[in-house]
Amino acid sequence: MAREVGGEMLSRLDWVTLKPRVIVEAGCKTGWVSARLAERYPDAVIAAVDLSAPMLKWSQQQKVPAVCLQAEVNALPFQTASVDLVCANLVLPWVADYQAALKEWRRVLKPNGLLMLTAFGLDTLCEWRDMFFEEHLPNLWDMHDLGDGLAQQGFEEPVLDVSHYTMTYREKEKFIHELRATGMLVGAPDLRGLQAVHLSEGDVLSVTYEVAYAHAFAPALRATGTSSAGVVSIPLSALRRQLNR
Repeated sequence: MAREVGGEMLSRLDWVTLKPRVIVEAGCKTGWVSARLAERYPDAVIAAVDLSAPMLKWSQQQKVPAVCLQAEVNALPFQTASVDLVCANLVLPWVADYQAALKEWRRVLKPNGLLMLTAFGLDTLCEWRDMFFEEHLPNLWDMHDLGDGLAQQGFEEPVLDVSHYTMTYREKEKFIHELRATGMLVGAPDLRGLQAVHLSEGDVLSVTYEVAYAHAFAPALRATGTSSAGVVSIPLSALRRQLNR
């Protein structure tokens, strides 16, 4: 599922003219997206960031062509305005403070830098939601709220859309295992209702995932005003950020 969504997210890079030199994948998991980014941008430096040491170790074992860094996605170890592209595939559902994450991604992006992200929408697990309490599920997003969050953190030209995916299982045990292993069920939910579901021969279990896709740009470096003599004023802090790149 993560690969399907990540591949679709990366295909949207065809819509933009971008030649990134520095790329960050926030929440890289197995590093699959980072590997695809390396194929697309062979001259770029790619940083694969995740808080999970086992995930980073797996990425290294798979020889993902990226620098693997252990860090929180809302506390990236990069200078302000130093990154051209940030990708975050299915990370926000497990981020406690999504505004802090968006603010941090906005901080590290250069002027005109691009953020691409995906998140689960409100229809996710809709067939099974009555069996779980809200605290047992990851954060689910309304597309419009996600767009508002991007705007609040100063991103420009946000583009958002939604796709629905259906996964089917012939084995109930595999369905339950994958819900737990992927973090779609957290804590200690009561699974007796799900375990009591009877499957006849040929029956399948279906689960819906609503996925919101979003991309937006960090604002360009702008002048604050022009004097009567035609002199353009640019904030010193903005020039420092440009020099620090």
